[in-house]
Amino acid sequence: MARVTFVALMLLSSVVQASISDAATDRLLTKDTLQQAEHEALRIENQFVRENVLHDVAVAEAKAGYQKNALKTASLIRGEDDKDFALIDVAAAEAESHHVLGALKTASTIKDPSHRSAAMEAIALRQLETGDQAGALHTVDLITDQRMRDDAFLHIVTAEVHSSNVKNALQTAKHIEV
Repeated sequence: MARVTFVALMLLSSVVQASISDAATDRLLTKDTLQQAEHEALRIENQFVRENVLHDVAVAEAKAGYQKNALKTASLIRGEDDKDFALIDVAAAEAESHHVLGALKTASTIKDPSHRSAAMEAIALRQLETGDQAGALHTVDLITDQRMRDDAFLHIVTAEVHSSNVKNALQTAKHIEV
């Protein structure tokens, strides 16, 4: 068991530490390594460790552009909360990679409303980080949890102030329900 855990963690570590390039060979090697990491993760007996490794593999797959594989890997996680947390991180990785529609689709598969709101907030924040303030505002409208919604609006207001767009910041601030 310890050897399987070690092998899975080493495979995952090599993928996470490697930079993912657009070269076809590197993408194939990355995909193969991620599939090996998933395979090894499934051999881990300890459910907590197995599901954490699967979570990390799913996020690495999303970052590498393998959204379908990421969703498949996340679906292997048995605990609903753990699966939701993996999907939140997968959606954030998709948004960070400019796959916002895929991220929104991933978030929509999350059953728990507060977890779905957390995914939408993560997507909006990634959009904001990549300079898509209009998209972030649209995504915030999809957040059903008021506290998370206000938090996301506050991040947008802060970004607008930092970009010297005070007029928009004041407009956005009106959406915050304190």
